[in-house]
Amino acid sequence: MSNRHNNFKKGLKKLALAGGALLAAATMASAQPNITTELNGQRLYFDQPPVMQEGRVLVPL
Repeated sequence: MSNRHNNFKKGLKKLALAGGALLAAATMASAQPNITTELNGQRLYFDQPPVMQEGRVLVPL
C-alpha cells in the first residue's frame, strides 16, 4: 500500500507541474504586446501607454 501511495504522490506532483506550466504559457500568450507609436518618424510618448482592445490600438489624447 505504501508503494501505491508513493506512486499517487508522484503522479499528483507531475500533474501539478504540468498544470502550472500550462497556466504560465497561457498567461504569456494573453499578455498585450509592447506598442510603440510614431508620427512623421518621431516616436511619441504618452503618460498612459497605448492599449490594444478588440483588434484596435487606442492612444490617449
